[in-house]
Amino acid sequence: MKNNSPRPVRFLIQSFRSRYGSIRFQFLDRLILGYAFLIPVLILLFNGRVQNDWIYLLGHAAVIAGILELLRLEARHGGLKLPAASGGESSICKEKDIWTRSLTPGQSPGHSPRQAKGNAPAVRFLLRFLRMYYPMLLLIFAWTEIGKLINLIFPFWLNRFVVAADLWLFGVHPTVWIERIFNRPLTEAMNFFYFSYYLFVPIATFPLYFKGKVQETFDMLFLFFLSYLASYILFMIFPAEGPRFILNHLHTHEPSGGIFLKLNSLFQSRAEIRGGCIPSSHVSVATTAVLACFRMNRPAAFILLFLTAGIAMATVYCRYHHAVDSLTGLAAGFLFYWAGSRFLKNRRNQAAP
Repeated sequence: MKNNSPRPVRFLIQSFRSRYGSIRFQFLDRLILGYAFLIPVLILLFNGRVQNDWIYLLGHAAVIAGILELLRLEARHGGLKLPAASGGESSICKEKDIWTRSLTPGQSPGHSPRQAKGNAPAVRFLLRFLRMYYPMLLLIFAWTEIGKLINLIFPFWLNRFVVAADLWLFGVHPTVWIERIFNRPLTEAMNFFYFSYYLFVPIATFPLYFKGKVQETFDMLFLFFLSYLASYILFMIFPAEGPRFILNHLHTHEPSGGIFLKLNSLFQSRAEIRGGCIPSSHVSVATTAVLACFRMNRPAAFILLFLTAGIAMATVYCRYHHAVDSLTGLAAGFLFYWAGSRFLKNRRNQAAP
């Protein structure tokens, strides 16, 4: 078929293919790159609502370029045995691991026949690890950014609807009512649960990654980040503030605790955003992780199920969320897992011969 694209466009396409043609893009990569492209589009679409919007545009261009260069570098020198994104075997389809199956006798899962000679093992290990887990580094950037973009689509708050929903469901403000059971051991336990959220990715994926289960790790991270990023988009669609901001005048007791209270307070002082309320991303991501682990990493699933139950309570106890936020987070987590796993399975079925 003749290519009727304008010459500059054809040149750009050919240049892109020439430089990045060796990359085996996974669905995880496409999800991250798609989000990195979507945010500048929204900023341009709602022009004038973000100060210094050019910083965001340049920042996202740099992020996209950085991701592509990392994937290219790893494809050339890292030696990770990557399945094809469109038709590779998947734990969603309950098929065997492709990495360990491709190893020669006596070869550990951390090495591949395609490794370039002369590369130091430590460099290869780092490239492989970064290629798999680079989205975690971007998550810090995305979370900080979304705090400044909460009102990009709707330049107002929908707080009254969230507060009204809590009152309708429970008859009280849950974060105010719960003060009557404040005590130091319970406060520390709740803050431990809230903090445990930051351990979900290692608990869920490291056992898979270090056993050489590449596709399972990619699938797990895809579901994690689908839940993360979809929650961030919903923050902008339904901008609302947490009880720490809008019900502060009704809170009469300050909780006292230990190390986990101090850790969470430190993190919140550095990274708390005014908004990002509904759904609770803590609960949505945790729920998605539990469901994914029951399919791909069952021993971790029971640990994360226990922690998720604690997180759902801790988000309210620690005043980070309204109770309805946690309930919607639970529903969103089920929805994100169902949609993500169905997408992976359908795409691979379509690519199967």
